[in-house]
Amino acid sequence: MTSPKRLLEEGSSFDRTLLRAARADRPSPELERRLIAAACGAVVPAPPASTTRPSLLARLGRSRFVAIGAIGIGASMLAVVSGESATPIAETSTPAVANPAPLTEAREEAPPTVEISPSESLAVTTPDALPNVVTPAAVVPTSSPAAVTLVRREAVVLAAAPSTNEVPAPAEATAPATEASLQREVELLDAVKRSLRASALDAAERELDAYDAEFRRGTLKPEAGVLRIRLMLAKGDRAGATALGDELLRHHPDSVHAKRIRAVLAADGGDGTRTQTSPR
Repeated sequence: MTSPKRLLEEGSSFDRTLLRAARADRPSPELERRLIAAACGAVVPAPPASTTRPSLLARLGRSRFVAIGAIGIGASMLAVVSGESATPIAETSTPAVANPAPLTEAREEAPPTVEISPSESLAVTTPDALPNVVTPAAVVPTSSPAAVTLVRREAVVLAAAPSTNEVPAPAEATAPATEASLQREVELLDAVKRSLRASALDAAERELDAYDAEFRRGTLKPEAGVLRIRLMLAKGDRAGATALGDELLRHHPDSVHAKRIRAVLAADGGDGTRTQTSPR
């Protein structure tokens, strides 16, 4: 039969280190003696006074049981002491495990803070509230035909508006004549008169055309009309001169030039025409 292996002499360095560490965890010899003495006093009762002296065999068996009990109690006490020395490590690890509990409680308590009162939820989610939101949008198509008709009427009015917008164009021509423009009109018409007296009908016609092109609504436009009638009569265009005279008389019936127009037309006509057109 081989003897058991002695770790301190034959074991590895790890085994020896482990044993030395275990020795450090053991209680002091004084504490061990106290524990063993306490255990022996608790297990071995005091012998009664009436008992006889036990035999040698009984004493040997009793001492064996006492030793076994003392060893067991000592081992349990060592375990308790070693457990007490190891409790700080467990205590340091327990807070990490105990921390999730408050988090779970906080998560469970979070939903109540977001809860909405029943009255508000009913006001938002009731089916009756949905038509009230949709009805304003449905009213728009019903009023669209009237809006279209109004737009069409406005379009018709705007289409007719350009005719009125064209009125300001003549107003620019009817602006008050300046001294320079009036002097220019006098010069052109004097040139026409000189040409008519000299019987230069072509030159007189060119000068009248230049005047009409430069002064379409000039201040001396009626005077230019009288000279145009004289030019037509000189060229033998009696019908054209009469038509132009009638037009000028319609526009200026009471002006000074009306008498001159009648006089010119009467001087070139016969007796019957002279009687009808001569001024009274």
